[in-house]
Amino acid sequence: MSNELLSSAAFPQAVYGNETYQNYSPKWDSWPIIVAAIPIFYMIPTLFVIVRIIHVYWKSLVSPKQVPINQHIFLVLSLAQVMSFLFFIADYMMLRLPATGFFTSYCATVYPNQYLKLIFFFTFYFNYSAMIFPFLLCFLRLILMIFPNTHQKINTPLLAICVPAALIYPICFTFFLIPAVGYCRQLSGPYPFGSVSIYYSGGAFGMRNSIFHLINTVFWMGSCLLVNIVLFFKLRNAIIAATQGTSKSSRSRKAEISLTATTVAMIMPYLTYCIFTILYLQVPAYTYYMMIIRPFGNDCETVIVPWIFYLTHPVFKTRDGSVISITVINSSSALRKERASVMPTKVNVL
Repeated sequence: MSNELLSSAAFPQAVYGNETYQNYSPKWDSWPIIVAAIPIFYMIPTLFVIVRIIHVYWKSLVSPKQVPINQHIFLVLSLAQVMSFLFFIADYMMLRLPATGFFTSYCATVYPNQYLKLIFFFTFYFNYSAMIFPFLLCFLRLILMIFPNTHQKINTPLLAICVPAALIYPICFTFFLIPAVGYCRQLSGPYPFGSVSIYYSGGAFGMRNSIFHLINTVFWMGSCLLVNIVLFFKLRNAIIAATQGTSKSSRSRKAEISLTATTVAMIMPYLTYCIFTILYLQVPAYTYYMMIIRPFGNDCETVIVPWIFYLTHPVFKTRDGSVISITVINSSSALRKERASVMPTKVNVL
């Protein structure tokens, strides 16, 4: 097949059949290669942290008494990080890796097909799932704070519904890609000649992903931000009550800093999604500049959230008083003197 079979309207900037692209050789000192190499230095250590979190969750299922953790929090966090990491892999294959130019000559020989479409499809499938789980994680922590004694009864049926729904939900916004085909296209400036990305053509009913993506981003960003604000004040009030109104302790400051950092890490990808989608719809000329920055904004959640969880949760640390926990003592003032003999209920908010 020749490139004449491809309509420039249906396949804009397609590189298939172009001899210039078929004979292209990348320059090793080009900036897209540097941009693609940077994530390697922080994603590999993060992968070990994610595996460690999942391992602890698995051990808690096998030996719950030996690993006393909140399994609901660990389950959702594990799923959130798995989806975020899979989104990173798919997005990397869709944009950062082909932009290096290493596969440009090969892409120029590949006719638009369903297999290339799958890279684009799974990028946004994992993206939509990755939007949901941060909200669900914050919501579980809020339930844990409000109902410290009965949160297990609430969260168990909640997760039985929400986890399958979160895996089905993305299909509602990616179904139009089923008849589409994927192809390689040249990225516009500031990307150099030879930098390509995976895109799609022929979506059902002429539907586009941009509007779906913007609506989901705004909705989940607002929901996540609202829950985090409520959670922040609940945490602050709980710490003040636990310290009996004394001045803010080091543990209190660490908890607030940790929660603030987690919130910023979770909100950052939503902001980059919003900015990128709005620029794509309103100012297409700046889209490709934003495409350079957008992946690093997405990486914030994938990297910072598991590291914060790993560095602050008691199960990963020795009990030296530096972990973030809240002790809820359901005893009268007369019994507080005998606190050593009272078994407090510890609620790990992270």
